[in-house]
Amino acid sequence: MTPPSLCMVYDAIATGYGSIPQLAMAQVKRALSAGWKVSCVCQHLDESLKSEVEHLPLHVPSHVFTYQWLSARRNIRAALGDRKFDVLHVHQPQVAALADVMQCHFLTRAAFESGGLAPGQGLRGKYNGLQLRVVMQAEDRYLRGVGTGANATDNTNMVFCSHLLKDEFVRLYGEPTRPHVIVNPSPAANLPTDAERQQARQKWVGETNKLVVGYLGGVDERKGYKPLLRAVEAAPELFLLMGGEHTEGFEAPQLKDRFRATGKIQNIREFVAACDVFIIPSSFDPCPLMTFEAAAWGAPVLATRGVGNLTNLLQFGAGLEWKIDQPLAPLAREAANNRAKFNEGANTMCQALSEEKHGAQMFALYNSIRASKTN
Repeated sequence: MTPPSLCMVYDAIATGYGSIPQLAMAQVKRALSAGWKVSCVCQHLDESLKSEVEHLPLHVPSHVFTYQWLSARRNIRAALGDRKFDVLHVHQPQVAALADVMQCHFLTRAAFESGGLAPGQGLRGKYNGLQLRVVMQAEDRYLRGVGTGANATDNTNMVFCSHLLKDEFVRLYGEPTRPHVIVNPSPAANLPTDAERQQARQKWVGETNKLVVGYLGGVDERKGYKPLLRAVEAAPELFLLMGGEHTEGFEAPQLKDRFRATGKIQNIREFVAACDVFIIPSSFDPCPLMTFEAAAWGAPVLATRGVGNLTNLLQFGAGLEWKIDQPLAPLAREAANNRAKFNEGANTMCQALSEEKHGAQMFALYNSIRASKTN
């Protein structure tokens, strides 16, 4: 009997390139373990997969981002050639209308409208703004192809990583023909011991009687660092431990001795262990993995309404909502004082949103697609 075939499409299907490539790789491995024949259209393929799958190399030009984005559809189609698969699963909007499954992780226009994609000032800002407008307009065109516009298709199953993302898609492009919400998986709970917490606290913070608020969104408007700085400035009992992109050497003199910027972090679990609470104050972030990681590693999580998996934190009792105009200290204190309760909620959440259960949901969709093609 011929095994069912899956083709996975993304720029990278590997570890070390971010959360989406890692998710795509996990989906490929699950298909292989189920006996499927798998092909991968990508530029970067994990070494562990090279002998297991058919690699269809994806050409990504070494030009500016806009050209890379606009040429992706043509280059993906060239890599696919005339091959046919039982399931074509893509993670890029440029080929959404060609796919059986389009897994949607982000919407550029929604992020822009949230105020989180400011292009900056001067000539560089104008150049970045031009690129942003070009990409947004192209993405609009591709995604309307799987919505309710004149060129709507009945073939693509749109998979959203959160209800927030689905709602934004519907607002911008209309209800897709076949919508699904499959929340990205959470890592297993792995709480630090008291000794690990003390060691991490000493390493990253030192001696302080303040409540330590951890943040790893970097110096990024969309990640909400500016309102967070204002909130901590207004709360003398809080200490902000700030990491991520462009934070090395970043200064917040208004916080005086209640602040440390770390730069990029290699051992994120250790960073989280140093914190009393962890905060994700993004203006638009459909399903950040860090939300689940921080909860799984023992920190009660505070998140804003722009964070798609806030609903999961609230559902399982693993965190609280922070409204940006709300004083931060009382909420942080409530979360820190009830750490054991939030850890219990996080443990339940990690089990409910495990990689195994995520894979089972995706495979149920794959099998329904196969069944529909044989009927």
